[in-house]
This record gives sequence, structure tokens and C-alpha cells, in this order.
Amino acid sequence: EHSWLQNAKKAPNVPLGDVVKSRLKQFSMMNRFKRKALRVIAEFLSNEEVEGIREIFSKIDTDNDGIVTVDEL
Repeated sequence: EHSWLQNAKKAPNVPLGDVVKSRLKQFSMMNRFKRKALRVIAEFLSNEEVEGIREIFSKIDTDNDGIVTVDEL
């Protein structure tokens, strides 16, 4: 277990504050925006380009779980 998680039960239950909440919301929205933008870009790729990207991903994802970990890189 990671050292950050070992002390998780001891963490105080205090409000994050408006600034932190606002920044987390902005971060969340940016991730949604990036996903949408990537989806739009992907729509313009040819079938051959998509297949090439899938092949590269499959080679990197050695345990075939659909997620590329740091160890697989």
C-alpha cells in the first residue's frame, strides 16, 4: 500500500475550500473537453490509421487489460 494511503484514515475531515473545489471542477471540465476533442479528431482518421493505432496500443498493452501502465511503457 502506498504511503499516502497508509495515513488516509488519520486525515482530518475539513472542508476543501472554494478555491480547491473550483479548480477541481475546472480540471474535470478540461478532461471532458479533451475527451470530446480527441473524439472529434478520431472521427477524421481513416480506417487504416485507426487500425495502426490499435496495433501499436496492443503491442504496448502487454497484459491485454486495456490500460497502458508505466511498467508497460
